Formats: sequence, structure tokens, C-alpha cells
Amino acid sequence: MTSRNPYHVQGGTGPRLRQSVLAYCDILGYRQMVEESYATGTGAEMLAQLYEALSSGRTWLEGKLQEGDLVGEAFKHLPERFALKAFTDNIVMGWPIRDDAESELFDALDRLSDFQLQMATAGFFVRGGIALGEAYVDDIAVFGQALLDAHAAEATLARDPRIILSQTVTEAVTLHLSYYSNKESSPQARMILRDTDGQWFLNYLNAVMWLEDDCGPAVESLVEHKVAVEQRLIKYQALPAIWSKYAWVAGFRESMRRLMRSLRYRTDIFPSAADFLASPRFTETACVIADVHMPSMTGLELFRHLVQVGHPIPTILVTAYPREIDRASALNEGVVCYLRKPVDEQNLSRCLHSALARPLKRLK
Repeated sequence: MTSRNPYHVQGGTGPRLRQSVLAYCDILGYRQMVEESYATGTGAEMLAQLYEALSSGRTWLEGKLQEGDLVGEAFKHLPERFALKAFTDNIVMGWPIRDDAESELFDALDRLSDFQLQMATAGFFVRGGIALGEAYVDDIAVFGQALLDAHAAEATLARDPRIILSQTVTEAVTLHLSYYSNKESSPQARMILRDTDGQWFLNYLNAVMWLEDDCGPAVESLVEHKVAVEQRLIKYQALPAIWSKYAWVAGFRESMRRLMRSLRYRTDIFPSAADFLASPRFTETACVIADVHMPSMTGLELFRHLVQVGHPIPTILVTAYPREIDRASALNEGVVCYLRKPVDEQNLSRCLHSALARPLKRLK
């Protein structure tokens, strides 16, 4: 059977190092979780929970074919773009580089975002490092300078549940950003953030906030993520060194809400339009910011419903994939603004001022 591992050269005589994008990840506090489970007699339950989370996470990493995926079926005989090696909570992925690494880095960031989110919503927070350099990855051996650099980034720089970009990767990303006349419109601008300590890290909540397809953004995952973080904050409140790591996650998650608060607005997040309409906050709301593509009821359908029930709350719609025809239609119906994600702070501030300047009709 022909190997699909990209590090296996057909007709080759042995392993060969290749310039690669390499990621090294592990689960924060893994040893402590295992020890706690045995101390409390819940080892079997912990194994089941971990197994399910890793299985789901690995499915996202590998991008397994779904039934009816004709495009994937057509290419499944070709070599993969990456190789994956896993042992308990340690996962290594390598992407051999073919050109300037932009394509491989994008694939790495995209897959790792999904993996980190899936693990976090299951209660397992991942940290790691990404590096560029020589590497070899298969089921037998993982080797190379890129492995050393990625492991060093995870061990000495990550600190919190974040996947850090090593110096070699930040230099490559800087080069890739120079290809775009508008850097803010590049995919890298949405997938990477810079922390207060100067480290660049993977914005895995990008997988929630900006995922748009036929089902809309995965807002339920954002709620699950919130619950998982809050549980860890309560559990480790007597252990400051551990608690601070989850406090960092909480701060990361609340980035949009911090932006809103910095503009002096009180905010609430709802997993769906139905949850918002059923909330006691509904009649107190002065402005709605909704995604164009939400499950069950879209952002525009929500606005139309508000108009129909006689409570036309000023509404701002956001989308990662704006279309001029949709924008024109929404604005013509009375939507305040139709913004592209990631949302520019100045544009959002302008739209909020405009929305709040409109008279609000209250329910009778």
C-alpha cells in the first residue's frame, strides 16, 4: 500500500529531513488531571472523557472525509499535506514546505484552531508552539530542529493555554502579510493575535467567531467554551499559579466584550436569535449586533422579526463574506450598518453611535 505521508519519498532509501512547518502541542495540566482522577476514584471516567475529546479533536486535525465529500474522494489517493504523530496528550504535526510556506502555514493555523477549540469546549486546554525548519515526522520517529524550536516555544513561551508562533514563523508571517495591499483583509490577520507580552499566538476563537457556512457561526461552541473556562476558574481559585492560566483564557474570550466595554456599552452574548428573543434583556436592548448567517434565524430575519412585532431595535449586521447585493438589501430595509469581519473598531464605534441616536420604539 502506498503511504500518504508526505515525508515518505517513493523509492527512497530512508528518512529524509525536509524544510517544514511543525507544531508541537500538549494538554495543560495533563499529569495533574490524571493524578486527581485516581485520587478521587474517577480514572475510568477521565479516560472516557479524554478519549472522546482527543478523538473528536484528531478528526478535526486530520480533516477526515465526510460521507458524500466528492472532492475529498477524488484526492484521497494523493499524499497528505501533513504528517501527524500523537502520544497521550502530546501531538506533533509537520507540513513539508514546497514554496514560501504561506500555504502550509495557513493549513496549519486552520487545523490547529479547530483542534484547540474542540479540546477547549470539552474541558481540555491546549498550549503549544509552531516553528519553521528541518523536520521529519512519521509513526516511527519525529526529529529535527523545527521540533526543538516548537517544543521550546511551548515549554518556555506559551505559559498559558495558547499556541505560540516561534521567531521563524513570525518572520514568515510578516513576509506573507507584505503580499497584501490591505493587511487587515488577509487571513493571517484573523488567525493570529499579538499578546501583551509581545508573543504572537493562534487565535483559535477565530474558528467560532468567523466560521460562516450554511449553518452560520458555531455560537454554541462559544457558550460551551465559556462554561469550560468558568468551571476551571472555580476549580482552581485556591491555586493562583494554575488559576491565572485560565484567567488568561477568560480574558482572551472576552476580547469583543472588552472592546464594547471600552466604548462604554454594556453587552450580553446569546447563542441564537431565539435565545435573545426569549431573554428578559430583550425589552431593555438598545442595539443588536448579529451575524448575517446564524442558525435557524439569520441576522436579517431577526431584524425583520423585530420590525414585525413592533420593536425595531437598531441592528448592526456583521459577516466574514460580505456581498454588495446583501448589503444594499439590508440597508434598504433599515439595518443601521452592514460590516465586514473582522470588525474595525472605528467603524463599529461609528455604527453604534448612529444606532443609539435612533429613537427606540418600546413594546406596549
